[in-house]
Amino acid sequence: MQYDFSVDFQLKVLSLLAQDSNFIGTYKSIIQPTFFTQSCYQELCEIIFSLIEKYNFPPSQFILTECIRNKKNCEELSNIVPLLYIETSYNEKKFIFDQITSFANFMSLKDAIIECQGHLMSNDYEQMLTTIKKALASCETGDLGKMLYKDAQDRVFNRREDLGEPIPVLIRKLDEKLCGGAYPKTLNLILAPTNLGKSAALCNIGAAAVVQGKKVIHFTCEMSEARTLDRYDARLTGFRLDHLYNDESDKCLVLSKLNTLQERFGGEVIVKEYPPNSASVETLNSFIEKVRITKNFVADLVIVDYGDLLKHKRFTEYRHQVGSTFTDLRGIGVSLNIPIWSATQTNRGGGKKDIVDIDDVSEDFEKIRVSDLVLTFSQTKEEAQQSILRVYGAKVRDGAKGWVITLRADFARMFLGAPLEFVIPRDNTILNP
Repeated sequence: MQYDFSVDFQLKVLSLLAQDSNFIGTYKSIIQPTFFTQSCYQELCEIIFSLIEKYNFPPSQFILTECIRNKKNCEELSNIVPLLYIETSYNEKKFIFDQITSFANFMSLKDAIIECQGHLMSNDYEQMLTTIKKALASCETGDLGKMLYKDAQDRVFNRREDLGEPIPVLIRKLDEKLCGGAYPKTLNLILAPTNLGKSAALCNIGAAAVVQGKKVIHFTCEMSEARTLDRYDARLTGFRLDHLYNDESDKCLVLSKLNTLQERFGGEVIVKEYPPNSASVETLNSFIEKVRITKNFVADLVIVDYGDLLKHKRFTEYRHQVGSTFTDLRGIGVSLNIPIWSATQTNRGGGKKDIVDIDDVSEDFEKIRVSDLVLTFSQTKEEAQQSILRVYGAKVRDGAKGWVITLRADFARMFLGAPLEFVIPRDNTILNP
């Protein structure tokens, strides 16, 4: 479809901005002064927006005329102002309402493409992608919310559909506590002392998603891609990590099991490594978009191991930088309608406690505040010898918290959980011992 938004059409849009409160409330957020091709229209749009912002109502012809009286181009603007207050017919309004989103999309993308020419010259792919995404986001009219009574029937009978389908972690006791698993648009956090299975748990979560046919992007800032994939191999095949490098027969068996899993269940994982403090949340977002475009790989789940090691926005205090990063991570989940899993460290005192709680988090507490789920890991020396650890539901936004479950932790095989275990017997089914 070819778009041709004439000067007359733009004048009608400006007229509605000047006098129609309903139009302003619905569409002001998606219209920018730069969308108008005439400089005088742009200037009037800026003046109208400033008056609405200050007085919270559209300006009258008298007010607008007074505001342009001292402008250098007062005469030119004065010729346009009366045209803005000519009554617009119902049919014309309906036509403008029907076309305004296309107008905003077209003009926003047009501005973005012009801006991207400079980024193209400097080979700045990430900035090009950011510019286009901002242009698309600026065109969102958004919904106007849902009503308590009017929308009651749809809400009551479709509660689960409204939340979206969760992705289970395939640890029965844990999924029961989480009402099915991790839901879309959520940030799910594992809080534990150093060397207590955070990365192993994230691999377990990724492996569980894969055998459910999901596509996973696993970002690692702590380990290499090779080491991370070794952990997936061990978790999915049941081989010990140190046995993955054994003789050719074992290697062939590992490959056979992986092929069987892929054929039977589908799913896939992309592991992407970034050095610590080199990749920002926007870098991750750009990568997600890149594999979507180039590989047709639409992520169902994103894992970040782990958020503290990303490159943070600059604030005076480091702890505020970290909190901002986790806020932006949750933003990816919301924008892509998927769950995000990450991990973070406890402070020094947390490692000495019987049960780690949210107060034991290191750096900024903001990362706890923005998370929808916080699971903490605790383990005594005796429990480590017995290969078990305790998971505490420190924060569950939409469920009960304060519960504790005990899991088997066989880190040699990257296994964490009970009772479900990924084992492929001769009939190619997953055992549930």
